[in-house]
Amino acid sequence: MNILLESPVNVMRFYVRGVVYRVACADIIYMETQNRNVVVHTRERKISVPYLKLSDCVEKGEGRFVRCHRSLIVNPFYIQDIYISKRQIVLTEGRGELVIGRKYIPDVRRIFDVGRITQYTG
Repeated sequence: MNILLESPVNVMRFYVRGVVYRVACADIIYMETQNRNVVVHTRERKISVPYLKLSDCVEKGEGRFVRCHRSLIVNPFYIQDIYISKRQIVLTEGRGELVIGRKYIPDVRRIFDVGRITQYTG
């Protein structure tokens, strides 16, 4: 069984094939779905968790992650720039770029309301 375990507020624990991975929420850059797996991209590694739902990750993250696409959630603290017109998120330190789904543009725009990101191109 592959599940997202109950854990303290600032930590997510994933049980995969007999191994429990403990990951601080602050270390998670983004999570994406790939072929019925959720791939958790952290600062140091990738963890593939079969049959996990992104909606469960958002719920367990308690507001620490923003859904930017049907198959992506991102930690706002790793966002460098957001290009609304291009529907693109640029991650810090050259970690790559993520696409923004049309449906999730309002959610991404709300990041600015909390003052976490000062750069806006739109």
